[in-house]
Order: sequence, then C-alpha cells, then structure tokens
Amino acid sequence: METYIYKMIALSAIFILLYFVFLEKEKNHHFKRFYLLISALFSILVPLISINYGAIEVVENINPNNSELMILPETKLVESSIFTTENMLWAIYIVGFSLLFLKFSWGIFKLIKEIKFSEKIKQDHFQFILKQNKFTPYSFWNAIFLNKSDFLEGKIDNKIILHEKTHVNQKHSIDVIFIEIMLCVFWFNPAFYFYRKAIVTNHEFLADEEVLKQNHEVENYQKLILNELISEKILFTHPFNLNNTKKRIIMMTTKISKITKLKSYLTLPISALLFFAFV
Repeated sequence: METYIYKMIALSAIFILLYFVFLEKEKNHHFKRFYLLISALFSILVPLISINYGAIEVVENINPNNSELMILPETKLVESSIFTTENMLWAIYIVGFSLLFLKFSWGIFKLIKEIKFSEKIKQDHFQFILKQNKFTPYSFWNAIFLNKSDFLEGKIDNKIILHEKTHVNQKHSIDVIFIEIMLCVFWFNPAFYFYRKAIVTNHEFLADEEVLKQNHEVENYQKLILNELISEKILFTHPFNLNNTKKRIIMMTTKISKITKLKSYLTLPISALLFFAFV
C-alpha cells in the first residue's frame, strides 16, 4: 500500500508539473482538458498494474541423511493493540475522507435544491434558474443561475450567457465532479488540488474561446468580464475570480505558437516512459 501511495503521488505530481510548465499557456484547450483528465486517471491506475518479466526459480536440495538438526527460534506471543501506527493512519484517512465527502455531498444537495425549488425558465436543453440575490452568473449541469431582475430587464450581456451555455454544452460539470471525487478519495495527495485548479481554469479558457468565435470584439469582452469580477465563490461552479480573470485576459490575446502541437505530441512518449517507470 505504501509503495502504491508513493508512486501515485509522484506520478500525478510529474504530470501536473508538466502541464503547468509546458501546456497551461498554450491555446490547445481541448487537448489540455483531455490531458488533465486522462493523466489523473493514469496516475491512479498505473501503479496498480503489475507486469511479470519472468523469474528464476531457485530450488534448494535438502539431504535427508543430514544429521544436523534445525533449531527453530523461540516464539513469543505479543499482545495486539488497536492503537497501532497503521490503525491511526487509517483513522486519519477515514476522517479526512468523511469530511470532504460530506462537504461535496452538501454542495451537490444545495445545487439540486436550488434547481428544483427556484423559479426557472426552460430554453432548449437549458434551465435558467432565477434568484433574487445579486451574484455572478454561474452554471451546473444544464442549469444556468442568473439574477432574476437583471435577466428579465435584459441587463445581463448575451456574451455572459453564451459563456455559461458553453460550460453546459461541453459538460464541464462532469470534469468538476470527477476531480472533486478524486480529492475526497485521495485528499492526502497535494497534486490533485493543483489538478482541480487547472481543470476549472481551462474550462474558462474553453468558454471564452467559444464566445470569441462568435464575437471577435476581444477588448469589449475583456472589459465585460472585469466588470463581472466579484469575490464570491460557489462550490462546483465556474465563478469569476481574480486569478482566473488575469489568466483569461492574457489567454485571449495569446497566439497559437508553432510548437503547440509538438508539445502535445511529446506527452505521448513521456507517458509511455512513465508507464514503464511506475508500473
């Protein structure tokens, strides 16, 4: 078990480090989404795989006529205790898992409750959930949460709604739920916290890219998201925040480099090497 944990943490740390160093600032956002999800699964599953390369069996001949006697060591009974190091570590793990899973479940429950009992308007496969309080629009599954008065009075820019529709259409909520479950199970692995940050930031890049495909006014869109910047954070959603907004604005004006595809292709041989190193 210890060997698996060490390998899993090391492998996930290498993958997320490669992402931040080589891929994060590139504009191949769909590949980055694939890389983040697959590499996270890869780091969990590969250390569980065992490949037998062959073994040499050594057989020791015992002479039955040998008169020498084998002296067995004296055995002593040792009283067992529940307060062992292993049991204490398992107790800490279970407490950590339970707390994070309860937090995760409560967040999902609150969102489902809001979707079920709030006033809503259905449009195609979207649900606009209208709420009274002031907040930045956000999305979860096929629901887009909006301030009621701003929406009915037409004060919410269509680009903001299109941004949230992209999160829904591309099913970004699945990625977020996936990494949250990973964090519940492997909460002791610091690399997965960086994975969560990278996944959510890349979702914003993907949504911005879709908006700018339909509206090429980059400066106006940048001003719009700056005006929408608030400090409130809502679990399992895509709210605007200072750090992500800065990265998003920079990404909007970033050009696709000539080595973008090369960096993507390099992840394949690196993954193969890591596979044989950690299997």
